[in-house]
Amino acid sequence: MIDAPMSRHGPSRSDHDAPAGVAALPFVGRDGDLQALAAALDRAIAGEGQVVLLAGEPGIGKTRTAEQLAAIARARSVRVLRGQCHEWEGAPPFWPWTDALGPWLESLDGETLRQIVGANAAQLAHVLPGLVEQPTEAAPDAEARLFGVLAATSAAIRQAARQQPLLIVLDDVQWADTPTLQLLRFLAHDCRETPLLLLATYRSDEVARPHPANALLADVARAPTCHRLVLRGLPKPQIARFMALVAGRPQSAALVDRVMEETAGNPFFVTEVVRLLLDEDGAGEGRPAFRPPSVPETVRDAISRRLDRLTSFCRHVLALAAVIGREFDLDVLAPSFGLSVGDVLAATDEATRAHLLDPAEAPTVFRFSHALVQDTLYLDLPGSERAAHHLAIGELLAARARGREPRWELLAHHFAHARPLGDPERLVDCATRAGHAAMARFAWEAATTQYVRALAALDACDDVDLGRRGHLLLSLGEARNRAGSGSGDVPDARSLLKEAFTLARALHDPEGMARAAVAFVGVNIVGAFGGFEQDQLLEEALAALGPEDRPLRVRVLGRLAVNLINRSCGTSARGRALADEAVAVAERLADPDQLAFAQWSRLTAHAGPADFSQRVRDAARLIEHAEKTGDPLLRMWGCLSEQHHCLEVGNLAGAGRAMATIDQIEAYSHIPYITQRAAAFHGMVDLLLGDYASAEAWMNRARELWRSAAPYQHQCQRFLLLRDLGRLDEFTEDIHVPNELHLWRHAAQAHRMALALARGQETAARADFDALLQDDRILQPMSQTWHSVVTRLTEAAVAFHDREAADRLSQAMSPYADRLAPDGSLVLCHGPIALYLGQLAMEQARWDEAERQFDAALAVSMGLGLRPFIARSLLAKAVWRARRQQPGDRRQARALAQQAQTAAAAIGMHGLDASCRALLATVAPQDERFGLTAREREVLQLLVDGLTDASIAERLSLSPRTINSHLTSIYGKLDVSSRVAAARVAVAHDLV
Repeated sequence: MIDAPMSRHGPSRSDHDAPAGVAALPFVGRDGDLQALAAALDRAIAGEGQVVLLAGEPGIGKTRTAEQLAAIARARSVRVLRGQCHEWEGAPPFWPWTDALGPWLESLDGETLRQIVGANAAQLAHVLPGLVEQPTEAAPDAEARLFGVLAATSAAIRQAARQQPLLIVLDDVQWADTPTLQLLRFLAHDCRETPLLLLATYRSDEVARPHPANALLADVARAPTCHRLVLRGLPKPQIARFMALVAGRPQSAALVDRVMEETAGNPFFVTEVVRLLLDEDGAGEGRPAFRPPSVPETVRDAISRRLDRLTSFCRHVLALAAVIGREFDLDVLAPSFGLSVGDVLAATDEATRAHLLDPAEAPTVFRFSHALVQDTLYLDLPGSERAAHHLAIGELLAARARGREPRWELLAHHFAHARPLGDPERLVDCATRAGHAAMARFAWEAATTQYVRALAALDACDDVDLGRRGHLLLSLGEARNRAGSGSGDVPDARSLLKEAFTLARALHDPEGMARAAVAFVGVNIVGAFGGFEQDQLLEEALAALGPEDRPLRVRVLGRLAVNLINRSCGTSARGRALADEAVAVAERLADPDQLAFAQWSRLTAHAGPADFSQRVRDAARLIEHAEKTGDPLLRMWGCLSEQHHCLEVGNLAGAGRAMATIDQIEAYSHIPYITQRAAAFHGMVDLLLGDYASAEAWMNRARELWRSAAPYQHQCQRFLLLRDLGRLDEFTEDIHVPNELHLWRHAAQAHRMALALARGQETAARADFDALLQDDRILQPMSQTWHSVVTRLTEAAVAFHDREAADRLSQAMSPYADRLAPDGSLVLCHGPIALYLGQLAMEQARWDEAERQFDAALAVSMGLGLRPFIARSLLAKAVWRARRQQPGDRRQARALAQQAQTAAAAIGMHGLDASCRALLATVAPQDERFGLTAREREVLQLLVDGLTDASIAERLSLSPRTINSHLTSIYGKLDVSSRVAAARVAVAHDLV
């Protein structure tokens, strides 16, 4: 490794107290904040891992507060490790963790180090390069590799904390790269039973704006171990005390008011203003207070005016150091600019006495007291001087790296800022290598920066190598895809990848074409955001690759297969054939990564009810291969498919086991997309079981995690939940229906139709109904969204009394009468298919078939505990009785509707209540006009049931004479003269 300004020399930071410059400043007014931090430290020492996000504006005292906590920790025998994030874009991935852990682990003896590292050396090499040997084996896909690194580093940190409690401080995480934040998030969820406190400081004004750290910090903040502490400006009494301590004497109330007004109580700003006024007033003259001040308009002005008081040579040295970074090494600074080390040391001593520099751990390493000091010096340099200084530093670092692997990102940083003085060819090489290194270490944003830099430099070269440009475009497109929101919809990446594809085609580069085509599809495993153009690119790449077995051929075949399946409602014969071919090629290559991917593509191609057996086999194979590769996304998809087919056959125990595995994958991977899918599936199961409160909580969590602007997959779940709860007035939006690129477009349209029916918008609902049924593919059971479409169409066919549609739907669904109706794409389960077949049979006046199906639906629902569908089945059977109108049906319809109403009320399913009440109103008893008393109705009921007078008397505990009296009254009111005639009138008029 080359000597670099961020290099660490000597013992770990944990072995030192706070830097002298920091310790010299007064610490005022943070008692409550320190108490909260100390309490978190105590919980961590007790084995309850803690994470604290310490936020505040620049200069508010985050670093000082962290140092105070570190002092408390050391006093309690806690090892303290510190890592610093850097604003400049050349910092390597995981640098703050490397900064914190590396020097300490290097100081351990071999046996202790082996205990901490364990079998994870290869993965830890990404975070601690140089400590362990870099892996040489073929690496799996990026997501699996990243998970391996996160899990291994987390395990090592937790193991170290078990040997001695740890406080790890990460400063300025608003500048952290994505892998650094991903590891922080991983540990936040993984440290619950570990004596570890993670303290991350960040500038709240930075991440309040759109910022890459926002989403990851939000995920960290949601961890049960995490607390957020925001530092505010000091109040006026504490500012007065602070100023007195800085100046060495009390200050006037007028000055305190003015400084308070200018600084809003920010301690660093107060310090700079007071020191400036102290310098300008003449500190050594012994006056008790400042004369009326000339307070600078900005803190940067204050810093500039303080810098002006230094010797010209000292300021010159500091300006050169500012080009290196917030922290710099004299071994780099002096030789880069031809200065003697002795002269530079004299300048740093002067700056340290002026509180502008703090010494670091190594004797030759210094750090600017605040980033604003470095910024002021750097920005005051003319642009030409800055470029020349960057070039000199880059040249020195490159010369020192000869024979060793350079820090490419560092060289790229300096050579990029040296333009136009430097050699563009060298910048292209350094930036490209830095980009590749960042991709290998999962730093997508950093890789994007380097590839953009390399492309700009390449365009400045005299002769542009088109092949090199194509590879850079491809690399940049892949990096932007990876850095996207997770939805896979990254138009900028597609534009770059299309240009890369065009160049590869012109250069007759099949591998380049294939790589660009596969990347054009995006990182989303089922995405179709590239439109039909992505099919064209995949087709052309497939032809260019030829029949030879190679990994890229598996990827092209699998992606193309999924696209064709998605756009054909699962009916594309060619899509299925391509998926089968992808599996065959992967098997011949014996490559677990390609086998897992190919198995996923075939699973997608056979996702409908008609391919149930094939789907079960494919899911098992996908899980097997994904476990070998360690790819959590593919494992998740295999488990979701397993849960889907378990639900389909009513195996709730099997579905529960699959869901438990998904929860385990989510717990160790912390991939937001997996967390979102897991939450959605929990919501689906709870909705199926009628646990509405839990279902709503899970669905809200899934909606919160959904990062894509479209399609709104969560809408259908929410619609069905609110419909059950009788709260559809809360569903104010319309259900979004994506275009023909998306597999779930018809299912979304079917739910839009159901929403229109619920709102009484019959014309709109009928339009969707007719449009769906015009596509013959809709009723072919080849897609995983098929159940959503046919169940919603069934409800509409019944509402519209459309017997022709009912007949078509009945024929399509009958082969699956004994199954449930899950939808793995929209994450829904619509209950027993028998319920919908019963409704269709009732619409066709096939009364006996309707009864059989309703009885089957009720039995399945009761056996599995599907409480909403118990209520629905009871109500459906009540409607059947009311519509059939056979003797006794009205009475049975009333009883069934009342049971449905009771079952729905028990779980809060208020959306069914209106339907129950409406039905009860139509089948209400009609005996009021005959004037029968309650007792006479009881006697008449038993008469209709065939009991004799004596039996009626015995049943009601009345005398035969009383029964005879009641019968005489009943005959008179009904205008009949016999038992048979009375029974006939009772049944005809639904009196019992």
